[in-house]
Amino acid sequence: MKFSLQILLGSLLILATLASCRKEENADELSIASQDMAISADLMQDIEDQSNNQLSEIGVRGCAVLTTSQPKGIFPNTITIDFGNGCTGPDGRSRIGKMIINVTDSLKLVGSIRIITLENYSVNGIKIEGTVTVTNQGKNSDGEVNFTRIVNGAKLTFEDGTSRTWSANQTITYKAGFDTKELIDDVFSITGNAIGIARDGSDIAYEIIQPLIKSSDCKWIESGTAKLTRKLINATIDFGGGTCDRNATITGPNGKVSSILLRP
Repeated sequence: MKFSLQILLGSLLILATLASCRKEENADELSIASQDMAISADLMQDIEDQSNNQLSEIGVRGCAVLTTSQPKGIFPNTITIDFGNGCTGPDGRSRIGKMIINVTDSLKLVGSIRIITLENYSVNGIKIEGTVTVTNQGKNSDGEVNFTRIVNGAKLTFEDGTSRTWSANQTITYKAGFDTKELIDDVFSITGNAIGIARDGSDIAYEIIQPLIKSSDCKWIESGTAKLTRKLINATIDFGGGTCDRNATITGPNGKVSSILLRP
């Protein structure tokens, strides 16, 4: 009986240890998925920022070459932004490949649509695939111009060959700068959600809790929070309090806070 009790206690101890290890493993996997989602949000916004910045001129901008199917200002139009085999922009990010942008009309007009498709495109070594559709929905009840942003078939392939996929349905609301010609004074918020598959094949869901704030003169999301859910476990991604920097934090289900850096 004593020997059987020792075996039972030993088995329970092993099971408890395995459960504890699995819990830590789940927390680590959730942290990785959260970091990937933060990077995804940052790089997806970078695609739109680049399309806005590059479209402010037609021709050669920096080391990117722009071509159009129609003269500038004629719609519908297809604009190709070719970063070639390596183009480092003023923001220090290295881009490769093409953005192909189909526009129905000036994005300043209600109902206009911009569809961005990526061709062999990468940023700082991360390959990005997918289609982004942006539609001008006019003014909301607060008199602010807002757009819907639909992301389909998005995929990030990292330097180690692993990848993650997602789709998103979001709203972009301009807080400042929409009515000016310059881009530098644009400030907007991002709300909405996304779903996807993490690197390990598990399903993930992403919901913006506090609007993400982005200024055109900063290449990172500056503030706001989002919740990421994986295997019914939640983590919170905090992009900061308004400072233009790469810093973000992840709070896991156990309350542990980890610091991460967005892409340079």
